[in-house]
Amino acid sequence: MIYESGNAIWTAEADGSGKRSLDHIPSANRFFARAFPSFSPNGEFIVYFQQAVGPMGDYWVIPATGGSPHQLTHDLQWGGKPAWTPDGHNVIFPSKRGGTITLWRVGMDGKNPEPVTTGLGQDAQPDVSADGQRLIYTSTRVEYFFMVTDPKTGKEEVLYRNRRAFYFPRVAPDGRSIAFFAEVEPREQIMLMHSDGHSLRQLTHYKSHEANIMPRWWPDGQSIIYYQNLRPASLRRLPLDGGPSETLLMEFDWELNMDAEPSPSGDRLAFVRTDPLTRERRVIIRRIETGDETQLDPAITHAPSWSADGSLLLGTGNDKVVVCPVTGSECRVVVDASNEAQSGLGFGNGKYGREARWSSDQSHIFYSRDTDEPGYFSLWRVKFDGSGDQQLFDFGPVHPLAHRFEVLPDDQILWGRYERSDSELVLAWISQNPSEP
Repeated sequence: MIYESGNAIWTAEADGSGKRSLDHIPSANRFFARAFPSFSPNGEFIVYFQQAVGPMGDYWVIPATGGSPHQLTHDLQWGGKPAWTPDGHNVIFPSKRGGTITLWRVGMDGKNPEPVTTGLGQDAQPDVSADGQRLIYTSTRVEYFFMVTDPKTGKEEVLYRNRRAFYFPRVAPDGRSIAFFAEVEPREQIMLMHSDGHSLRQLTHYKSHEANIMPRWWPDGQSIIYYQNLRPASLRRLPLDGGPSETLLMEFDWELNMDAEPSPSGDRLAFVRTDPLTRERRVIIRRIETGDETQLDPAITHAPSWSADGSLLLGTGNDKVVVCPVTGSECRVVVDASNEAQSGLGFGNGKYGREARWSSDQSHIFYSRDTDEPGYFSLWRVKFDGSGDQQLFDFGPVHPLAHRFEVLPDDQILWGRYERSDSELVLAWISQNPSEP
């Protein structure tokens, strides 16, 4: 048998004995994408998906007895569970290499992958019949929404919707515009629209395999910063008047330097640095001009947010909502849900936390908790001093990697809905000759 445990791939005898890890496979952050390892029909090889940047990666093949892995695809795209053809000569795999998740076929030499399915759905979980003539897979239709919810009434309004994925909206300081990133073939790009959902335009454009993600507003509202997340990764600043972008920090990728937020004065950045070996997360405050860094109390591990005067950072970590002085002094716990998390009512996985955001006047804090229903969260509000904790409404379903929300200037809540249809099982005949359709 073959299976995943932690960040490693393991093999074992059918009774569970003789287990060993495949040591030549580089470590990967399996939080973003699983490996889905699978034996070839004769048991000599293993194909797996190797995460590289966020959820994106490629398929590799390694001898089942160990040895050096061989790269099968060179797409750096979203993937999933692969399947071998019975002769062991080809692998059928899901990939976004064509713009949406569809099935592709590639030989062991890795040359010229060819499409097996096409369309706007998500085709995944392939398996091939023993005679190699039929393919079964799941097909799912998805749709993405930006929603605005009134915390006082719970009334929801659709702001924007699309079949192509878009994520992580950020509201301009004056509340008039929303920046986000979206899937635009062949890579993600930064988008901008009015806060009423109209006048959509694309701010960044594809070149040299760039993937541009996670925009944040500069304090003056006249420019944004964003991650150019394909190596060599960088943090960049782009004026909205159409001028060229400039590099703020080189070798600054989102996975290891997450949630960069400029201070209200624009002279500092707060971000979450992740140790690539231990995966420990710490908030760092960096002076942009000098590069000097201050490491904060480890209480915040997720989504730091500046106070209006630049003296405090709000964030979550270890099932707590905390406020931390930027001087490095001890943090103050506003909400402690660690006991509730033991019973499944808190913030879920304390390693990653949930979102906390300031109200428009910063007298209150909005934050989210897990619910009993997967993909749904509960929005709460608490006063700055920790009193008056109040549940407001549940929201969802949301994408498993995009549960963030934003607070509009009138304290309306902006969030992203992710809807999947029921998966259909599709049975299809496939050609024995990869050059034929």
